[in-house]
Amino acid sequence: MRSARRWAPAPMVLLAAALLSLVAVGTHEALAIPPAALAAVCGAVLVRRARGRREPAETALLTTAGEWALALAPGALVVYFSFNGGGYFPGSQAFVAMLLALALGLRMALAAEPLAGYGSVALSAAGALALFALWTLVSGTWSDAPGRAFVEFDRALLYLLALLLFASVPWRDRRLQRMVRGLAGAIVVVCTVALITRVLPDVWPIAPDIQRGRLSYPLTYWNALGLLAALGTILLAYLTTTERETRAVRMLAAAALPIVAATLLFTFSRGAIAVAIVGLIVYVLVARPRALLGGVVAGGGAAAVALITAYHADLLASDNPTSAAATSQGHDVALVVGLCVLGAAVARLALLPVDDWIERRRLPARWRAPITGIAWAALVAAAAVAFLAANGPHTVSRDYDRFVNGNDVPLTGDLRTRLSNPGNDKRIEQWRVALRGHQREGFHGLGAGTYQNLWYERRHELYYIRDAHSLYTEVLGELGTVGLVLLAGALLLLLGAIVSRVRGRNRYIGAALLAAAVTWGARAGLDWDWEMPAVTLWLFAVGGAAAARREPREGHLPPATRVALSVGCVLLAIVPAALVVSENRLRTAESAFESGDCTRAVSEAHESTRILGFRPEPHRLIALCAAREGDTHTALAEMREAVRRDPGNWEYHYDLALMLAAAGQNPDGAVRVARRLNPLEPRTGSLAVTFAAPGASRHRAVARALIAAQQP
Repeated sequence: MRSARRWAPAPMVLLAAALLSLVAVGTHEALAIPPAALAAVCGAVLVRRARGRREPAETALLTTAGEWALALAPGALVVYFSFNGGGYFPGSQAFVAMLLALALGLRMALAAEPLAGYGSVALSAAGALALFALWTLVSGTWSDAPGRAFVEFDRALLYLLALLLFASVPWRDRRLQRMVRGLAGAIVVVCTVALITRVLPDVWPIAPDIQRGRLSYPLTYWNALGLLAALGTILLAYLTTTERETRAVRMLAAAALPIVAATLLFTFSRGAIAVAIVGLIVYVLVARPRALLGGVVAGGGAAAVALITAYHADLLASDNPTSAAATSQGHDVALVVGLCVLGAAVARLALLPVDDWIERRRLPARWRAPITGIAWAALVAAAAVAFLAANGPHTVSRDYDRFVNGNDVPLTGDLRTRLSNPGNDKRIEQWRVALRGHQREGFHGLGAGTYQNLWYERRHELYYIRDAHSLYTEVLGELGTVGLVLLAGALLLLLGAIVSRVRGRNRYIGAALLAAAVTWGARAGLDWDWEMPAVTLWLFAVGGAAAARREPREGHLPPATRVALSVGCVLLAIVPAALVVSENRLRTAESAFESGDCTRAVSEAHESTRILGFRPEPHRLIALCAAREGDTHTALAEMREAVRRDPGNWEYHYDLALMLAAAGQNPDGAVRVARRLNPLEPRTGSLAVTFAAPGASRHRAVARALIAAQQP
């Protein structure tokens, strides 16, 4: 029996090794090296354990390493996703989901009590999120676009696995403290690199982006970078204003605030700046940190100087922030920010005795309640007086009207002007379109990932987007009332778990996490942060840790149950692993197509379909290559297959019309469908006019020319 228990994890390790080998071979890249190394280490541990050669020192070392790995993992994943397009693309999401599934399987195989942290809150949140993920996957059956649903399901699976992994370990104050430190440090790293590309472009040059004036590197989306900086501001404010942190941490956090604040400004993200202010207010009111004075004077003062300097750098807010004159101005800003970093550290060091003095000052117990009540009443009264004195009601009414009726936020050449413009930037129209999807199919929605199709069909102006810029309205439109209820249930349970930590010795860190969660939740209603794991994954990792039981669940798992759970995790990892390989082959095929190598493009596209046969994109690539080579039979067959797998995509019907015309067949039906699905698209209108005129030979010539110009 003892031997069986020792060798019980063997199936999990063997399956994980096989899976990683397949991923390495399937991608032709080194994607599987980190998990392969982990599997090798675990295999060695397993062999020593089975042979009874595990020493106490070795056990202690592995336990310590595991603790640190768990604590630093959220921060490490923030950095990984940030430098991989924010994690927006399916490949990076699937890769991390595979790693998390294997890590969870490893814990089930080797931990003494792998289920020790699971309590009712964690299991309820995980259950709601699991049902949401399954509902997302199943939605592909009624949307007739299983490829879109699968990609959306994989992202939900990523968040679910993060929650399950971090909730499986019992709550420890020190672990959560390390986790927050790691998250803050990771955000500082990302923001430092981002800021360098703006103020020192000659040191770290980057390629031009869609809106060059708005800082977006490395996440590639300025609003997501703004949210990341907002979260960093809140966590750094916590680290520098709590007397329970070490002196070194308080100094480093204050020193980092100017960097994160300047990065936030250069994104010119109104939503991120607004929620950062709200989050800081929530933290201060809930935590009431005793080291607030020192943190505000040192870190807040330095950040204010950096912000003022950055704001007045007008050339860095222009459409050409890397010109020679702007670069010179950026050097000046870099110098000021550097001095602010140094000044904040020195000031925070000088104010540390003030923290100690305030910490020693304690009100008598009988006075605390009345004085606290008086202080809250005075604060509310002061806020009300200030609001009225500043003509707040009129300002709120005016800006609300401008938000509702001011659709556009014009690009004036000076991005600073957008910070005072309350226009909704077409957000309201995007939300209305999503709600129309809910009106059409209120119970289950139109299907995961289909908002883009609905937008092209129902938009009122020529404006290209893929997401509804609101998690809640998009879920309502795509997954209906059921989807929104499941997602809201999971998020509210995690928020409740964090709120439960806002008491006693954990009040400060609980308040910081609550403020960060509120910040994320508010911004998720204004943008597509759900699609960017760089700014979202942390919530499920930290939320899982907060929802974990403090007292470990007692009882050892039987070997058979342990094997079943660990093998189940590895089998679950096959799902994202398949997407990793399929996505890698698809991207390789697209690159080959763009370079004119149709032979390789077709070969890689076929490999992609062998892994996941229900995705339409490989079929479209094969069709385009066949059409360019004059193989009309293959082109039409593959293009019809792409249309079948995503019938709501207007581009596929447009391409089918081109290929029908190139083959000498009647394209009118495909053109009509493309125009119905995207009535404002100039290309579909032009195509309808062209094909309405007589001349089959001319139609073929036009179609072939347009096919030659198509991009994947």
